[in-house]
Amino acid sequence: MPWKPRSILPYAAKYAPPPEGGFRKVPFETRLFRNAPLELETRSIWQIAPLTDEIRQLAATFKRFDAWDVRHPGQVDPFALILHPRHSRDQAVLACRDPHVSYTPYDLNLGVTHDKVWTAGGTNSTNALSCLIHILEGKDPFGRDLPESEISRQDNEAFAGLTCH
Repeated sequence: MPWKPRSILPYAAKYAPPPEGGFRKVPFETRLFRNAPLELETRSIWQIAPLTDEIRQLAATFKRFDAWDVRHPGQVDPFALILHPRHSRDQAVLACRDPHVSYTPYDLNLGVTHDKVWTAGGTNSTNALSCLIHILEGKDPFGRDLPESEISRQDNEAFAGLTCH
């Protein structure tokens, strides 16, 4: 599928008073792929994201899902991926698997970058992209600082050289 331009409001726009000048929409480009476990498994971002092997193996069994590659406008390679299982059983099983990720039955999307994993509600990628805005700022959607990543600066520089297909 082709890349699609998207302008997304931060998640905080849903509940917080706007800052002076209002909330700023952030541009992303997304590319949807569906029901292709092998495509998911071969994505560089998916391979290096801090997910458990069990989550990766489980996701490989999903028969119906939507997934979006995410990149900044003008960039070639994606820096994030959003996964949305389309079957409630898959969502429920995923919710029970990784103790490091807060996932509830209302969180229908799993987002990953090379060093972060998050969840978001909604039936498409919009809420997960809204949360990504905060993650890129080092905050959670409620403005709290995120814990430091265990991935070193050298690893980040090495990851920057990877290309995604």
